[in-house]
Amino acid sequence: MKNMAEALDVTAEEYHDIFGTSDEEDADIDFEGSDIEVQQIDSDEELEDEAEESNNEDNAADAIDEQTAWSNELSDFVISQFNNQCGIKVDVPPESKSDFFFNLIFSDELIDLIVRETNRYARQKLAGNNTRLAKWNDATRQEVKAYLGICIVMGINNLPRLAMYWSSDPLIGNTGIQNIMTKNRFEELSQYLHFSNSETEPQRDEENFDRLYKVRSLLSGVLENSQKAYEPSKNISIDEGMIAFKGRLSFRQYLPAKPTKYGIKVWMAADSKNGYVNNFSVYLGKEVNVPRANGLGYDVVMKMASPFLKKHRHIFFDNFFTSTKLMEDLLAQDTYACGTVRSNRKDLPPCAKNKLKQGEKVSAQRGKIIFTKWHDKRDVSFLSTNVLPSEPSRLVPRKKNGRNIQIEKPRVADVYTADMGGVDRTNQLRSFYFAGYSSRKWYRYIFWFLFNLSVCNSFILESVYRTNQGERKRPMINFRLDLAKQLINGFSQRKRKRRSQEALNQPVAREEHISVHVQGRKRKCVQCIQAGRRTAKGYKVETRFECSLCKVALCRTCHNEYHAQA
Repeated sequence: MKNMAEALDVTAEEYHDIFGTSDEEDADIDFEGSDIEVQQIDSDEELEDEAEESNNEDNAADAIDEQTAWSNELSDFVISQFNNQCGIKVDVPPESKSDFFFNLIFSDELIDLIVRETNRYARQKLAGNNTRLAKWNDATRQEVKAYLGICIVMGINNLPRLAMYWSSDPLIGNTGIQNIMTKNRFEELSQYLHFSNSETEPQRDEENFDRLYKVRSLLSGVLENSQKAYEPSKNISIDEGMIAFKGRLSFRQYLPAKPTKYGIKVWMAADSKNGYVNNFSVYLGKEVNVPRANGLGYDVVMKMASPFLKKHRHIFFDNFFTSTKLMEDLLAQDTYACGTVRSNRKDLPPCAKNKLKQGEKVSAQRGKIIFTKWHDKRDVSFLSTNVLPSEPSRLVPRKKNGRNIQIEKPRVADVYTADMGGVDRTNQLRSFYFAGYSSRKWYRYIFWFLFNLSVCNSFILESVYRTNQGERKRPMINFRLDLAKQLINGFSQRKRKRRSQEALNQPVAREEHISVHVQGRKRKCVQCIQAGRRTAKGYKVETRFECSLCKVALCRTCHNEYHAQA
């Protein structure tokens, strides 16, 4: 649990709002922030993009005249105020429940899309098997919602194997799930879960070919709804997220330095204040026909920041993205930025190569761009346009050779640490109580990413609303449980319901009970089990007869004996 808190710089109150509290958590969590990390190049494709970007920056550096050269003399400049209205952009009715906020992101139109394409895909796959096709029952909106609610419950009550949720063992099986849907129906919906019409999918040699066609409608819908529901605050962080996937896929990434080494990479822009994701894009790898004049990092930031430009917002990103060219172009769009930068980037001041001792720093300025290099446990460099050079440093405690010392920490390091964690916060929220399951189909992994992202965004919306109303935010586990119940909404696919133990214990008149034959598999006789009777081979006695009123499996010879004891 300690590692969970250390992965993100959050306060104790924020952590407990998200994950709840317990005595064990209180005794084990350390809320001190971690040091600024230097990101490594993640894949061969990014390495190639780095080489291209370096060449482009090298050519641009030759064109710099004396007026735009770096200077060691620092001067303040004007930073325009951010005055946009932030927060929830829709009217929230009083006493709104979890499903209201969820529907803002994952709307009923998207549920209907899943229902329509799942039924279409099932009939396409079963077209050659008339027996199975005749047994297929079309899914409905209520059933798919219940299915998704079950998946949320499974994310909270995690078991090693899917079949264990339907176990008859009272210590393992989940009777709530069992009463909602049979195991066979759940597996049937999982098998045919689909999000597009495969018959109209463009082929690779066609002009409108789309590698994300199978989930394009869902991607566009969730993204559009997320942007309509919430206006982010001044500070926005841009970073990557990973969808774990080890199957064969042309745009699967290998990141040896990351906890999730294989998977699908997603670029995300999130509100630094709470982790709400307002923009995202699936990375499809190096594309031959897409020129990158300024490198991959530049293109990603400009794309992710596009909804937020010209509003005096502050954008934060790490050293994979940062370049002087990016800072200049964002500034030209009335957008400020701050990011760590690799000291071997082109177009940096000469002091970027300086070797520093602990606590030392060097700075340079070019227009409104400030370069700062500081040595803490290691060298870390920044480029910023949102921190004035006159803003004071602060003293922070450190240890050197076993002695306690204090060193100066520049203001830009505090600003970066405070506001860079938006996407990290989102990734942490997604990792807890994950709803979904493994599959051979890559597009289902993207679907579960979108579904869990919708749950996280809706949780943040509810937290913002409750805070505005002067109420305390709920732990995320409570939000998910309520959402699951509201999605299920009393749905039950079972035709025959089990009789409660209270009903079994009530005395009844014998003449109201009749032994009847039922279709389907044999069931174990309840009276034989109570009496300890077994077959000649030692198996429990099974029967196809039951009581018409009690719905209890009983041999014809045990029928009267059972009701005489009732």
